[in-house]
Amino acid sequence: MMITRFLRWWGDWGLKPLEQLLAECASIIANGGACNIGDHLYVDGGQDPAALELMSKAFKFIRAREEYLASSSVPYVAVLLSAASSWAQGRLLADDAPLRGVHLLLLESGVHHDVLLDSRLLEGLHEYRLVIVPSQRVIEPEFVDALREYVAGGGSLLVTFDSSLTDGQLGLGELLGVELESEEPLELGYIKPLDPGLVRGLPESPIFVRGKFLAVRSVEAEVLAERLEAYRPPRTGLGYEDWLGAGYGSPVEEGAAPAITIARRGKGVAAYVAADIFRTYYSYRSWAIRRLVRNLLDLLIRDKLLEVEAPPTVEVTLRRSGQRIIVHLVNWQASRSPSTPLMSEEVVPVPRVKLRLRLERRPAQVKLVPVGEAQLEWLYEDGWLEAVVEGLKIHSMIIAELAEGEGGA
Repeated sequence: MMITRFLRWWGDWGLKPLEQLLAECASIIANGGACNIGDHLYVDGGQDPAALELMSKAFKFIRAREEYLASSSVPYVAVLLSAASSWAQGRLLADDAPLRGVHLLLLESGVHHDVLLDSRLLEGLHEYRLVIVPSQRVIEPEFVDALREYVAGGGSLLVTFDSSLTDGQLGLGELLGVELESEEPLELGYIKPLDPGLVRGLPESPIFVRGKFLAVRSVEAEVLAERLEAYRPPRTGLGYEDWLGAGYGSPVEEGAAPAITIARRGKGVAAYVAADIFRTYYSYRSWAIRRLVRNLLDLLIRDKLLEVEAPPTVEVTLRRSGQRIIVHLVNWQASRSPSTPLMSEEVVPVPRVKLRLRLERRPAQVKLVPVGEAQLEWLYEDGWLEAVVEGLKIHSMIIAELAEGEGGA
């Protein structure tokens, strides 16, 4: 992956802080990428010695981890990227805000995941414990059939907003146990959790969603949360910001409709969120939406593989190389937003990261790499590797070495 030493990409000849460049390299290698740091020559053909020194330190950082970088992602949670949905938009750069939003939310929730094209996901669909379809309006019939089989066989599915919406119907509606009442999206609203599992860590108050909803009714699904409308003034044609205040925008209890549903199909479950919730998270970054979705994931992922207790700044990925199971921890403290520049001048170590990793047998060895940059304590009990990392700086890897012939995560 190409990154640069420049503060604002190619057009700014300033230098990034070393800590920021190292964090970018760490995120790349944690996801199986290779780092390529770009630079420009001066008009006389020379190079900036300070830039060369900066890049040298970055590659020294990578070299200390090089032995463990050739690896593959462990299947856990899959996010669908429908090629047909992107092409259907009819423009060079597709609107991928829902996709970016779900990636950001999962990343900040410490949930290891893969974003996969439908053709790639079809090859290993049944390896994943959860599949998320984030507002992918066009889904190929072949993939719809595959999702039905996946759920019936014990898989968990989460679908949001207008995914599979064609000719006034949701193509996945039968699987989800809901029917569309109107194709016209509703602007703004609230989600009021009803299921006790959804309210964990949240105030007893409806959650504002600054985005669109679809009106649906439950046919065979259980309603886990209701949609409440936002009160609007009598005047129309005004933008949201123009009529804020004096009670405008507050939740209205009358006329509640399903916002989150779940249907049990065969051995699996299929959940639906009627809001464009991942697009909303990408633009609005509501902590309550992140917590709500994380609670929903806890209900859907019934056979947990990895559990993490860490602040949202910690990115977690799970990879495998032969008999090694590798958990990457990246302490990313710059803002995760599309705006530039990304800036982190001083990285404050994370005091404590706690995780649990399911392993079939006790590992032969567990260590933290690089040695000396943080502290690791671990124990293996009842099929779980429990680890605590103290003083995470920018990047560390927990390496679980398995004995030859043993299963893994």
